[in-house]
Amino acid sequence: AMLKASARLPENRAQFREVLARLEALFRDACALRCANGPVLSGAEEMAARLSALPLKRLLRLTELMRAYQEKLERNVNGSLLTAALCIELKREG
Repeated sequence: AMLKASARLPENRAQFREVLARLEALFRDACALRCANGPVLSGAEEMAARLSALPLKRLLRLTELMRAYQEKLERNVNGSLLTAALCIELKREG
């Protein structure tokens, strides 16, 4: 289902970049809520609250993963392969 939903991302690198940035913000917000009931900056308070139930170590890993994929995208890696790899890693972490 993730691969199907993300199938169009490789076609638009700017959109892919935006998705990665929003996911990073969402995971960061979940970390803030988990640690100190911190502010939600992503605008997705309900989703961040649900994600904050995940272990902190996993949330930190997901935040780092989004940064790593942003770097890979900037290195002009094949978008289709990058999308597939991201979906696999998200499934593994989730």
